[in-house]
Amino acid sequence: MHRIQKTLIQQCDALINLQNNDKASDFFGGFYCPACGIYHGRADNAVFPLVWAAQLTGDKKYLASAEKTLIFRQKLTEPDGGVFNDFGAGWKGITVSGKTITVDAEAHFCSTDHSAANEKLTALFRYVFAEDAVNVSCRIKGQNAEDIKLIVPVIENSAALFSETPSEKRRIFFLSGGFTATEHSFRFSETNRIDFSVLA
Repeated sequence: MHRIQKTLIQQCDALINLQNNDKASDFFGGFYCPACGIYHGRADNAVFPLVWAAQLTGDKKYLASAEKTLIFRQKLTEPDGGVFNDFGAGWKGITVSGKTITVDAEAHFCSTDHSAANEKLTALFRYVFAEDAVNVSCRIKGQNAEDIKLIVPVIENSAALFSETPSEKRRIFFLSGGFTATEHSFRFSETNRIDFSVLA
């Protein structure tokens, strides 16, 4: 198992230790945040890595945790499909992100190739793990493919991104996490394929 994969397992184990397992609680399935003292509504962001961890290890505890997380998300979901960022908050989170995570998780990572498609666009991602890096290739085709951007944030001082394809870069600060990242924005206007490597 590669170092990056081991880190993923460690982080998933840490999340499971913070997960609420009391079925009578309103926060069942959520992850307690020791820093903020609350259960954040966007816990479903963990579904993707939890399912990945289940495939890497064969341990069903990660799938069980992912299922609980989706139950927690349902409690924050409005009839119109919007998901509140936190309990008692008026702001709704980005539902596209949650939907993408759920679809990816349902695929159960049966292959190193993972496709996401609709009637107009098709995107194919390939991930290759090296000792200290992840090599990613993304191909896209379909209507209006040239209008699509691939945005990859890299946390500052944790990794570096390299690519022969030019990208727009900007420095961003995640207030909720308290960390800074460099956001790389690639355009498919001149090519239908983008390759990049993230070195830890």
